[in-house]
Amino acid sequence: MTSNEDDDYGLILFMGERVEHALTSIQRYLPSVVHIVTSDKFATKHKRRLKEWSKHYTFRPGTVRSIENLFHKSAVTSILNEVMSIKNEEEMLHDSK
Repeated sequence: MTSNEDDDYGLILFMGERVEHALTSIQRYLPSVVHIVTSDKFATKHKRRLKEWSKHYTFRPGTVRSIENLFHKSAVTSILNEVMSIKNEEEMLHDSK
C-alpha cells in the first residue's frame, strides 16, 4: 500500500461459512480496512477471523455486521443499510483525521 491516503481503500466482504473468497480478496487488493457483513449464525466466528487476519495482513479491522433473517424478503434492505452505515462510519473517521 502506498503512503498516499487517497490510494487507501477498504473492503466490505459478504460472507457465509466459506472464507476462501475473503482471503483471495485481501491478498489481491491489500486493503487498509476490512468490514464483514454476514448472518447472525457466523458473526462470532468472523469477528475472531477478522482480528486474526488484520494482524496477519496488516489492515485495520473494521466491523462485523450481522443480518437477521437473511433469507427474508427484507434482507436486501438490511444488507444495503449495513453497507451504507459502514460507508458513513468510514467517511466520518477519515473526515476527523
